[in-house]
Amino acid sequence: MVKMTLVAGALFSLCLAAAPAEATVDHTYVSGKGTDTGGCIDQATACRSFAYALTQTSASVMDPADYSPVTITKSISIVADAGGPAGIILATGTAITISAGASDTVNLRGLTLEGEGTADVGIRLNSAGTLTVSDCFVQHFAGPGIVLIPSGALNASILNSVMSNNNGTGLEAIGQFSTLIVIIRNSIANNNGNGFFVTGATVTLAGSIATQNQGAGLLINQPSTVFSYGDNELNGNGGTNAGPLTPLAKR
Repeated sequence: MVKMTLVAGALFSLCLAAAPAEATVDHTYVSGKGTDTGGCIDQATACRSFAYALTQTSASVMDPADYSPVTITKSISIVADAGGPAGIILATGTAITISAGASDTVNLRGLTLEGEGTADVGIRLNSAGTLTVSDCFVQHFAGPGIVLIPSGALNASILNSVMSNNNGTGLEAIGQFSTLIVIIRNSIANNNGNGFFVTGATVTLAGSIATQNQGAGLLINQPSTVFSYGDNELNGNGGTNAGPLTPLAKR
């Protein structure tokens, strides 16, 4: 089962008290057999796509399927609990675009994003307060599997157990006159270009692997700081790793 839930849903519903009734429910449903009509308030009237479900506040997805690209503009959690792959397959564009507020929290877990070798980006973060991506597969995108390029400060972006495979780049963390803090744990990068690319950001690597990338496993441009717990593996890549790693002791 896949569950998509609005973070702090009750509070958000109060904020939407003047909105149409179908947008104030704190639970809706999404199914591979659903349709994007009505309020999607139970399994019998489930939505079909993540994008439509978001307009109805939050969602629980009943079964694995392709749920189409989505732009996230508020606090939300999209969680695939079990039952096979659930996510987004596309040949062009970006699978998930995040343009949320400075205090918003976005959680993505258990999703498979498939770019078919021609789509641009798997996950693109333009703005948010906090982003967590865990237990996700992001693969076959022509550009980066995940790109973090916030227009303002990002409190934290946490990647945990993420597989980035056969993308143009695995992860790009690009700070633009902002504070960009990224934590990468137990993740794997195996891509057509660089595994991890960092510029203008503070990144902590823990228990992660960059191997068989056609470019560098890790490419760091200044000004950046990349901390390492010393338990990462950067080997078997086509390019030379560039940029200093700052050792970080485990406590």
